[in-house]
Amino acid sequence: MNFESFGMADEKYNGMEICGMEVPYVRLMESNEGLKSSDIAILFRDRIHELPDNLAGYKEKVVSEKEEAAKKAGKSFFDGQLVRLDTLEFLEGKLELTLSGTSFFRFSCSNHALGIRFGDRNVRETYVDETLLEELTDQLANPIGVELGLITSDNKVPIMLRSTNLSQYPGLYGVPAGFMDRVKDRARVEMIHDKYGKFLMPDSVSPFITMAREFAEEILGQAKNDDSLYNIAFESAIRNMKLLGIGRAYDDLHLEFIMTSKTDAPSDYLIENSKFAPDKFEYQGKPIMVDFNPRALAQYLVKRVSVRPKGTPDIANIWIDNSSPQWVPAHWMTIYYMLAKEFGKDEVHKELFKELGGKDETR
Repeated sequence: MNFESFGMADEKYNGMEICGMEVPYVRLMESNEGLKSSDIAILFRDRIHELPDNLAGYKEKVVSEKEEAAKKAGKSFFDGQLVRLDTLEFLEGKLELTLSGTSFFRFSCSNHALGIRFGDRNVRETYVDETLLEELTDQLANPIGVELGLITSDNKVPIMLRSTNLSQYPGLYGVPAGFMDRVKDRARVEMIHDKYGKFLMPDSVSPFITMAREFAEEILGQAKNDDSLYNIAFESAIRNMKLLGIGRAYDDLHLEFIMTSKTDAPSDYLIENSKFAPDKFEYQGKPIMVDFNPRALAQYLVKRVSVRPKGTPDIANIWIDNSSPQWVPAHWMTIYYMLAKEFGKDEVHKELFKELGGKDETR
């Protein structure tokens, strides 16, 4: 298998620098061809990774306060059961992943609290070695988010403008995505394996299961009784699903699994179905269907932020004004990897430079 870095890292910026744009993303691995489910061995240790003492104490305090507030407001209160990446390595031609349990509250009170100060140091300064971000040695919750770069039968790619009401990355561009969730994925796994199991390894905790679930929840929606195309759309997306890369969001350091797939459904079918998708509230309007080529997608990839996005840790020199993309970082990388895989990185860079004004800004 051929692994290489498409991006160009700046000495002073620990994220990815590509064509002069500073993307808050840390690369752990990439695969040019993409890895199928059968190329990956997963060991899930059914236990919760506990936070270091200071963070655990902070979590207990925050959770207690939020639980009390929820009770007073008559709202439900529960902790999402997420999945943590402990280790990854290549052995005998396979990618081996060791996973364990974590939770949304642990994520919220560690990764998402990196700017919180305990005394004269913030959480990031206390628990994170910036030179070892690829080693996964920190003891943060580090839940796994999964992204899907999807190509339709008429060669379109759906992208979304995220709702401004979301707590994480509101108002940014993105693709279908979500955290690996042991409860939500378990509810889907039996149905997915019954119908499409021949395309998946028999893992109940798997990014492939998560991505199949998110495809249904964010775009494909619910099957209609007389809709024969639904099964075709779902089956082909699962059959063609591959892992392109693994990285970390540079801002809060949670893990990202970047997936790609092709579906035998056309874009207009997915747009119509998205009206009834359970999670359609997560983005503004309908999915934007963009031609799958560097020129068309570069017009969106070069959109940049003017200020640090809401809901991200308040730490300097991670989101760079007028340089970092107006995208969820791993979602930007998803489109970039897809294009580089299909058309080559030189062609992708050429179109990005054109949209940036024609100047080669790569250092």
